[in-house]
Amino acid sequence: MASTNANFVVLGDSDALKGIVESSESKVLYFTATWCPPCKMIAPVFEKLSKDFPTTKFVKIDIDDHSDAAADYNIRSVPTFMFFHGKDLKQQV
Repeated sequence: MASTNANFVVLGDSDALKGIVESSESKVLYFTATWCPPCKMIAPVFEKLSKDFPTTKFVKIDIDDHSDAAADYNIRSVPTFMFFHGKDLKQQV
């Protein structure tokens, strides 16, 4: 999915996730999978929200492409959202 929105990121490198999480900006991590029907429905809404909240980084992470990241964050089901304020995890749903 190509995006011209600077605060919407499709994770391409698992190592980049650490830098994103360690940054001081607010962020939402969206753990997803291509085979997940609810994820397919949520994806366009997630990207739209990134346009509505330009000061928050929105990061889409495919668990099949980044199984190490899914394991690091103990992701047991998709979709899963993690909301950070700076480095602090505020909520996971």
